[in-house]
This record gives sequence, C-alpha cells and structure tokens, in this order.
Amino acid sequence: MFEKLKLDRAYKRVFGSEDGKLVLADLLKYSKMFDTTYNGSDTQMAMHEGRRQTALRILGHIKLSPEDAFDHVRRLHERTSERADGRE
Repeated sequence: MFEKLKLDRAYKRVFGSEDGKLVLADLLKYSKMFDTTYNGSDTQMAMHEGRRQTALRILGHIKLSPEDAFDHVRRLHERTSERADGRE
C-alpha cells in the first residue's frame, strides 16, 4: 500500500508540472485515448489498445478521470492555439 501511494505521488509530481501536463496531453493524443482504436486491422487495434491501457494507467495514478483528461487536453490545445495566434 505504501509503495502505491509513493508511486501515485511520483506520477502526480511528474504530470502535475507544466511540462508534465504538456507531455500528458501528448501521450493521451498518441494513445488514441479519445478516438476509436479500430481501423480495420486487428493488429493495429491491439497496438492502439496497448497504448490506451498505458494512458489509463497514468490517469489512474494521478486520479484523473478520462472525462477530466479530455477537458485537460482541450484546454491545453486552446491555450497553445491562442499563443500561436498571438491572443495571449
């Protein structure tokens, strides 16, 4: 139990920083967390599901629901779009 708490805290420190939030958003997109994992190929689907399971593990450690993770990615995308457009 202590090791799990220690690991949860480590995940939160890593993914709670500004850089960590950016990396988390990238991993969630890469893992197809919010997309279908099936594209006609069982092999590709299995690979995408593996990536998705990794993302779910990270979310579990940092206690972030998939819904909240989606909002996190959306907000981060909006902020980076604003910076690119010079609106910040």
